[in-house]
Amino acid sequence: MIRNAHFSASSATIEGIEYYEDRKLDKTQILRLATCKYIDEGHHVILKGASGNGKTYIACAFGNAACRRLKKSCLHPLT
Repeated sequence: MIRNAHFSASSATIEGIEYYEDRKLDKTQILRLATCKYIDEGHHVILKGASGNGKTYIACAFGNAACRRLKKSCLHPLT
């Protein structure tokens, strides 16, 4: 599933996210989202932040987490 999803950062993982202070990431929130419960509830995640802060990596990490939990319905390319 991960290969078929064609993530730009296919090796991105939740465990690989670096929580530098200047990124102001909420580790608790990220770990909660990594459970993929939001998918089961029909919600979406929007990432925003300055250029170069790792939004793409985090999005791919969430995608990989979803694939590992066999969440097929959430996999569609971003346009």
